[in-house]
Amino acid sequence: DGQVNFLTYADNADNYRLETPDDGILNFTLEAEHRGSSPGTLTVTLLNSSGGLLNSYTGVPVGASSIPVTTQLSSLCKGDGLYYLRIDNASCGTSYRLSYTITDPLYAEDLEENDAPTQADTVAAGVDHEGRLDFFYDDNSDYYRLILPTDGILNITVNAEHAGTSTGETLTAHVLNSSGGLVQSHSVNIGANGNPVMTDLATSCLGNEQLYYLRFFNPTACGVSYQFNYGVTPPLYADDLEENDGTSQSDTVAASIDHDGRINFYYDDNTDYFRLILPTDGVLDITMSAEHSGSSTAETMNVHLLNSSGGLIQAWPVSIGSSGSPSSTVLSASCLGNEQLYYLHVFGSTICGVSYRFNYSVTQPVFGDDPEPNNSIG
Repeated sequence: DGQVNFLTYADNADNYRLETPDDGILNFTLEAEHRGSSPGTLTVTLLNSSGGLLNSYTGVPVGASSIPVTTQLSSLCKGDGLYYLRIDNASCGTSYRLSYTITDPLYAEDLEENDAPTQADTVAAGVDHEGRLDFFYDDNSDYYRLILPTDGILNITVNAEHAGTSTGETLTAHVLNSSGGLVQSHSVNIGANGNPVMTDLATSCLGNEQLYYLRFFNPTACGVSYQFNYGVTPPLYADDLEENDGTSQSDTVAASIDHDGRINFYYDDNTDYFRLILPTDGVLDITMSAEHSGSSTAETMNVHLLNSSGGLIQAWPVSIGSSGSPSSTVLSASCLGNEQLYYLHVFGSTICGVSYRFNYSVTQPVFGDDPEPNNSIG
């Protein structure tokens, strides 16, 4: 309660210190009256901790004939901290009653400090995470550290809202690599009037060999709260056993068994080698299926058959199916003997994020082999 402008012996301004416990909408309820027969007015001013002007509410009604008039005042986007409230310019002999509350944002505060990659918090997949941007005294940028459980498509669902009435507001979400370099930029919609709007974000071809950062920043409206959850859609086929980026690192793979691999995911390589030991002489038949998650068609990769010294025997283009649906290609190489090993080299995809599966067998000649060596008459 308070009184202002009681002539000579009283002051004409009252100042209050507000220690707000949370972010949100600062709501004031003011009841004011005076003895005069005509309605009066007063001014309410909200200041920051340095005394800077935030809001000024002029012409706030003062009830006549000692009958209080109630006025509701609101200030959006206020962060927790110290504020000052001043009541002045009142009609003479004004008494009043003041109270205030905080309307919290829909989503909870993020764990600060997280304003740079070095301060980012590691957040798990499949769990809701919440945060706030651009409240007074607060920052306008949040970083999170993502450790993907597998290669594939990073899917992020973001719900965001602000308390104001303006629609069409957005914030920016960046997926960054482990060095802070931009991988992909997304625009996130912000719902008005405290009603969140959902935005689904997808970033393809990500490998999980290293971490990523997710940054939320630069909302076009103040006082934004958000919630996000992320998961990874894995490729159709499993990863190959690394390192297998050269003939000396290649893995021996058996005939008549499915073998899976992936190339050209972020942080990963675009070349895989496999060692083939043929069970007999004859025609080598390789069935290769390959896919990528994107919509582009007519994508291909290269498959080379090499001899034991790494020399090229035969080269094939292999079709890559789109939208996660594999395309199958049958490859054949004739006249192969099984006295030494061969290498299969998968590389050079024209699109990122390819997974593949292959199986090989050998069709032997009609007649059996002669006893070796029998290469001379001596």
